[in-house]
Amino acid sequence: MGKSQQLRIHDVEEAYSLVDECRELWADAAAWQEHLVRGACRLTRMAVGQYNEQRLATDLKSTDILDETFGGEWRDASARECVMRMYRDHANRASFFPRCMRLASQALLGSDATAMRRHLRPDAEWYRSFVYNEYRRPAYVDDLILSFGFNPRSDSVVMIAVNQDVSDRAPTTRAASMLSLLTRRVAPLVGTTLATKAQHGVHQLSPRLRQMLERILAGDSEKQAARRLCLQPTTVHEYIGELYRRFHVESRGELMAYFVSRRPRTLHDGPTPAPRNGQPARSPARRPAHGSAVP
Repeated sequence: MGKSQQLRIHDVEEAYSLVDECRELWADAAAWQEHLVRGACRLTRMAVGQYNEQRLATDLKSTDILDETFGGEWRDASARECVMRMYRDHANRASFFPRCMRLASQALLGSDATAMRRHLRPDAEWYRSFVYNEYRRPAYVDDLILSFGFNPRSDSVVMIAVNQDVSDRAPTTRAASMLSLLTRRVAPLVGTTLATKAQHGVHQLSPRLRQMLERILAGDSEKQAARRLCLQPTTVHEYIGELYRRFHVESRGELMAYFVSRRPRTLHDGPTPAPRNGQPARSPARRPAHGSAVP
């Protein structure tokens, strides 16, 4: 690799900074995944990208997509739709992308699993291929870089892919090294410090519940939250009860601790926390209509 294609200290710092930014968004799976994809495109100078977490069958003939996000600067909505149609038309991605699955399997063995398109498919074959002419060319995307990393928490692989707009310069080996570094940093964090869409997080909440959670995490009392959000105290109390149920906690302290600890829990954890002192776990007591506290 020529010196100009080697990662520089600045490249490494940018990759680490992007991961740190994703960790700040950790509780919002949709937000950190979109931020990651856009950041990967920026760092590799590619147009559009894709993130997913998937579990491969041992025979590599099927794969279960656990989480997925697409992002970047698409030419237009129809361009993005061409790519989405490809995945709808070919639900069994393992059979449609067998070379990608073989690359992904390398990550399970702890090997570097990053490749530029030309490593997977030579130009002459690529530009005659069905996938390029039916889906990618109409979407104005051409070359790509794929990178897979092993996620030991779920025995799955995390994939980050970036795609070149047809008008852009071809991707470089330096960009491939950048994507490899980024994937290796992100993969072990998924599900441990970066929430997935199958875990408790703010991505499941309505805008109003998000506002309510922000007020709780800011330390507001119910009266303060009601005043700031222009809501009735009874409505605020109901929202807090809903947040307790969503995050399977019993108190404001437990809810705040969940976000301070930054350790996401799966949606399949028990429906309520364990009973304390023989008493059933419960949400805040419902207030009467006039808003006074219930003893």
